[in-house]
Amino acid sequence: MEKLTREQELDILNKCLDDCSRCNDLIRQYHRLIADKVRKTFFSKGITATGQDVEDMVNETWLALFNKNCDKLRKYDSERGSLAAWLWTIACQTTITHLRGKKDYFHLRNQGKRGGLEKISELLNDGRDTVSQIECRETLALIFEECLQELTNQERLAAKLHFFDDLSLREIAEIQNRDVSLIYPPISRARKKIRECVRKRGQT
Repeated sequence: MEKLTREQELDILNKCLDDCSRCNDLIRQYHRLIADKVRKTFFSKGITATGQDVEDMVNETWLALFNKNCDKLRKYDSERGSLAAWLWTIACQTTITHLRGKKDYFHLRNQGKRGGLEKISELLNDGRDTVSQIECRETLALIFEECLQELTNQERLAAKLHFFDDLSLREIAEIQNRDVSLIYPPISRARKKIRECVRKRGQT
């Protein structure tokens, strides 16, 4: 996917919004990105999905965006981030919503895969036994969720994409349409804030 400037993103978007039946440029530009997010969402949920499953969910995502005269697509706010990052989020939400109603259809494959708590433990691995001090796994998850809310929106998104969606700094930069050198600082700040927050809450 060619990296676009904010102006180029808005140009492609506005052409589509002018006539929702003519969104080919938008689809060509972001089809691969949406497919990649759908695939990663399946994987993050421990689900074995075929190529057809992925393609079906990509189509579901586009339908959700174009339905009712592009109602959802019109809700994009360029002041809150890049179009690519927003479409990435919509693809994730659409896939998760779909999976909630299809639990018995897909074959779940959990063995050999990192779960949410394991990823939390990895993020918190600071050599100070922060995780081991919290014996209850459910308590750890709740504390972690509370600490996430103390991050800025940028830090929270960067941490989620890097630690939980297993994206590299370069992949995150591409999604957010930013220079790769700007990606590491919010991730580093997020890790530090979360570690300190979990340590303090775990001691209370």
